[in-house]
Amino acid sequence: MTQPYGPGQPRRQQSAADAIVYGWRKLMAQPGPWIGFMALAAVLTGFVSVMGIQLAAGRFSNPVEVVGLTGPSSVGRFLSTVVSQGVAVVVLALLCRGALRATAATRVVLSDLLTLPHPAPVVVVAVAVGVLQALLSTVPVLGVALMGVVWLAVTLVLLVMQDRDLAVVPALRTARQVLVRRTAFVVVLWILVALLNAAGLFFCVIGLLVTVPATVLAQAAALRSLDGRRALL
Repeated sequence: MTQPYGPGQPRRQQSAADAIVYGWRKLMAQPGPWIGFMALAAVLTGFVSVMGIQLAAGRFSNPVEVVGLTGPSSVGRFLSTVVSQGVAVVVLALLCRGALRATAATRVVLSDLLTLPHPAPVVVVAVAVGVLQALLSTVPVLGVALMGVVWLAVTLVLLVMQDRDLAVVPALRTARQVLVRRTAFVVVLWILVALLNAAGLFFCVIGLLVTVPATVLAQAAALRSLDGRRALL
């Protein structure tokens, strides 16, 4: 039976900054597949968002109340958020799988980023996150901050899930073990990831095509470093 994630015995104590540097170098060593995938993902999510806008602007025959939101347009906004956020989770899961392959010293090609061997747990997470994000989007200011934290936590869960081939509940438990055992490390890493992606967002959003895969690679490498399987440098 595989042991839970723990500190392991890396060659030296790894830092969150090491993970970021590793992720950036890994991306720059082979940028083509990652940026190509992000471009495809941007087109897909853009299409879903446009369809969501059309849904939100549509008219339903009977007004339906959803978690305190009433009226056709509110229902449309809620459903479109669930779908768009769910699609984003699937995209993130594909990135996580590719990042795990890359940190295992495997050369990644674009096709590696377009397949999920076990999609069922990912779909469950996608639906749950879509609903949660739709709820949080109704909360001014604080909801936006919480949405960012949710995405960081979901990345960890998806990495654990695919690294260990776990179902949703075991993946949640294992991710919690990582947070409990290395809280400071994970929090600092999340802060650096948030800052880097904020910088990517600042550069006309296009920067996210680079910062998102770099930070996912960093988190995948950090997870395996915590498990003692691979040093970052």
